[in-house]
Formats: sequence, C-alpha cells, structure tokens
Amino acid sequence: MNSNLSEKALILQSSLLQKTSFNKRAIKVYERLGFKTFRTCEGEISNEKFEIYQMRRKVI
Repeated sequence: MNSNLSEKALILQSSLLQKTSFNKRAIKVYERLGFKTFRTCEGEISNEKFEIYQMRRKVI
C-alpha cells in the first residue's frame, strides 16, 4: 500500500489534535487519555515562534 494512502487510512481511524509546546498541562492530560505526539512543527503569532505538537490516538 502507498505510504500516503496508509497515513490517510490511519488518520481516518484516529482522533487528531494540535497543542502548543508551552501548554504542558493540556499535553499531559491528552497523553493520559492515550494521545501520542506524532509530528511537531513551528508556529508564529505576533513574531513569536513556538512549537506545535500534533497528537493522535487510535479510535477504539
């Protein structure tokens, strides 16, 4: 299977969310609920850069 297709299939079977790295409390809560960081990227607001965690969890 094409890796792009398999990633799309995984996304359809997962719950997705994004959290900023400075929001430690929310990250801990979502990790306790089974979410795992699968990608990070950089964001910017008012010339301030910050890291964004993309998190997902498999839907049961």
